[in-house]
Amino acid sequence: MPMTKREVALVVLLSLLSAQCGRAPDGLQGRLAEGTSKEREISAGQSHRWELVIEQDQFVAVEVAPHDIDLVVKIHDSRGGLHKEVNRTGSGAAEYAGWIPDSPGRWSVEILPWETNQPGTYTIAWTDRRPATDTDRRLQRADADLAAAVHFHEEFRLAAAESLQAVAAEIYLAELGGSDPRFTFALLKRADLHLSGGLYAEARQEATRALDGRVARYGRSHPELIPALLAQAEACRLSGLPAEASRPALRALEIAEACRLSGLPAEASRPAL
Repeated sequence: MPMTKREVALVVLLSLLSAQCGRAPDGLQGRLAEGTSKEREISAGQSHRWELVIEQDQFVAVEVAPHDIDLVVKIHDSRGGLHKEVNRTGSGAAEYAGWIPDSPGRWSVEILPWETNQPGTYTIAWTDRRPATDTDRRLQRADADLAAAVHFHEEFRLAAAESLQAVAAEIYLAELGGSDPRFTFALLKRADLHLSGGLYAEARQEATRALDGRVARYGRSHPELIPALLAQAEACRLSGLPAEASRPALRALEIAEACRLSGLPAEASRPAL
């Protein structure tokens, strides 16, 4: 006796549910233990997730070191919500994410290529877990302020963005120093904001401070210098100083070409936090 349409639909539904129940969550790579590291290949368009079981009010940090790819790192809380996003370097350098969980349980680190058609390999390490300090809380506040400032800038709420950026930069400088990547990244976001507001002299000043900090940290030929050099060049160009704009622009091109010849990525930094 042939099955009715309702029976056919029920069989199909049960088959789909059975397949779904037997399938691991998309991209899940396993649970990461404190003090360990894992290496993985990631394909174009993929995202990988790593679970961490953590407690509330602890400071937790992971580091993701790409070997031949630029990555975005997203931290998801125990409820699955996005807690923070990190993509500061833009040059193939390691991405560092530190945070203070507001709820205990299974958190996850999501890793995906910044360019969806770019495959590569990476190493992820759970580098730190300890009681949170006042410094950790101040830095977490600075991260949140800078992320909010980026959104305000996108909405062209420049005054609100500038206020938050100033607070974040002050915290980074006091706690981490003038050559720390988070501080120089904040300076570049301030330069970008000043460019949007037509404050070209101020933009050039912030870009120069960022460049000085990155030279102190990385040397004079590292691809991390490129975003600061390009910000300098843009501020000079918009100020009507083409000759002065050409010098940092040409230096950025020289560094990018050296990276290309050596096989290193040389993308500019992007504003995702």
